[in-house]
Amino acid sequence: MDSEAWRHAWIAIALVTAIPSWGRAEPVGGPLGLVVDPVGAEVLIDGRTVGRAPMRPLRLEPGLHTVVIRARGHVPVTRTLELRPHAEITLAVVLEPVPVRHEARPRIPTGRHAAPSRVERTEESSHGPHRRAPRPERRSGSDTEGRSTPLGRGPLLWTGLGLTVALAAGAVVTGALALSAESEYREPDTSEARRRGLDRQIRELSTVTDVLVDGAIVLGLATVALFALAGPDDDPAATGGLGLRGGLGALHWEL
Repeated sequence: MDSEAWRHAWIAIALVTAIPSWGRAEPVGGPLGLVVDPVGAEVLIDGRTVGRAPMRPLRLEPGLHTVVIRARGHVPVTRTLELRPHAEITLAVVLEPVPVRHEARPRIPTGRHAAPSRVERTEESSHGPHRRAPRPERRSGSDTEGRSTPLGRGPLLWTGLGLTVALAAGAVVTGALALSAESEYREPDTSEARRRGLDRQIRELSTVTDVLVDGAIVLGLATVALFALAGPDDDPAATGGLGLRGGLGALHWEL
């Protein structure tokens, strides 16, 4: 067999060997679709970053693949998928936020276990330890209120003023009635019987008016004295040893 025949034989053998391989294609897995929340999450396949959500479907080789989806502030998710040739798979993943940890606040002791109101602190210095003086305790509201309202500016003063005005108003009313009765008494066409009744009424109204006027004067003087002697500046040393103090509604004089 000559060389030309050997060359044609080798060409035929190569064609017979290559034709079956032309009909076979490399196996390709079906498309892998990803639906991920939140947007912008990083997608890793087999330890390699392939992009961020949202993404187009991926073409991968058939077999097992590890898919990791992670985002800042969220719990990462890992899935293992088996891709088959020409089989479409869609993976939907929703990342959960990282839970926030709340630190427990220390409880403040109450009742008999509470800390004392005055605490002495010891401070170290170049001259040795020394104690800081305790802070003065605040007084209750009842003590401050009792001392901020003197006797001459409290309810007793306003009661005296009210009674003085009431007595004066009553005296004005009874005096006006007495004057009206006296005017009717002096009219010439008033009968004797009517005049006797008016005379008795005038005497009674005059008496009541005098009592009311005297009471208003006495009570008014007492109120003025209370205002002057038991005000906020009552000081026995400043008033020559004469002071007015109130205790349980009674007036106590000190000489």
